[in-house]
Amino acid sequence: MNINGKNRRGRSRFRTALVLAVILLAGLYGYGRFIEPYRLSVTEEEITIEGYFRSPGTVRIVFLADLHIIDAGRRERRLLETVEELAPDLILIAGDFIKTGADPGETIAAAARLRAPLGVYGVVGNIDISHRQSRRLLQGLEAAGVDMLRDRRRRLRAGDLEFDLVGFDLNPSQEEVAEVFAGRESGFPQIVLTHWPYLLDILTPHQPELILCGHTHGGQVRLPVFGSFFARLLAGTHYDQGLFTVLGSRVYVTRGVGMTTHQIRLFCPPEIVFLTVNFVNREFQ
Repeated sequence: MNINGKNRRGRSRFRTALVLAVILLAGLYGYGRFIEPYRLSVTEEEITIEGYFRSPGTVRIVFLADLHIIDAGRRERRLLETVEELAPDLILIAGDFIKTGADPGETIAAAARLRAPLGVYGVVGNIDISHRQSRRLLQGLEAAGVDMLRDRRRRLRAGDLEFDLVGFDLNPSQEEVAEVFAGRESGFPQIVLTHWPYLLDILTPHQPELILCGHTHGGQVRLPVFGSFFARLLAGTHYDQGLFTVLGSRVYVTRGVGMTTHQIRLFCPPEIVFLTVNFVNREFQ
């Protein structure tokens, strides 16, 4: 009787643990599927970069990536409202505007509502290029006021600050990258916009002051303790999210706004990045 009683208690504990585990997993899935993807947060970062600049100063940037828009839902409405409240000097979007299979009209309409004094600039992402209506999407974004930079640079001015904004196509060759950087004038800091951080190996040797990337989504699922390891494994790069310094260049990789095929975010909420970038002249020693 005593042995049978212990067995029954053991089985009861096992069933209880199993039920609790199922409830926990179901709760995490529900949270990751229906709650966290809509908890759009603002990540504020101030970056000070020293150098020898003709006209130092500050620029305030809203940096977005991986919107993956399907339709103008509550996340998109919150995004547009928040960007308007932040009132940046400049809006930069590091590609993947649209969701695979979605109609470009919704994405174009949302992009048309983005406004900033220095303009709205973007680069293409892999989904934008592979989308079956890619041409319509890209032409629509241009018509909506998004200047799509594909191996191009623009000279911009924010107050006293003059700087170059450089945007790259999805897969430029080293020769194409070198040609774009060959157009640099000394004394003007460079902000580089590119979709994925895999290009850092061919971008950082040219020593731009700041590089902004997306694509990784921060891994979308970042479990406690092992979150960074698995996120970097899934992203295929050490530069999965946040601010880094690579060969003297500051690099910011955003978690982005939308999601990939796997419609879940867990401990990795979507973000709008609000950067205050100070370019200051280094003192002579």
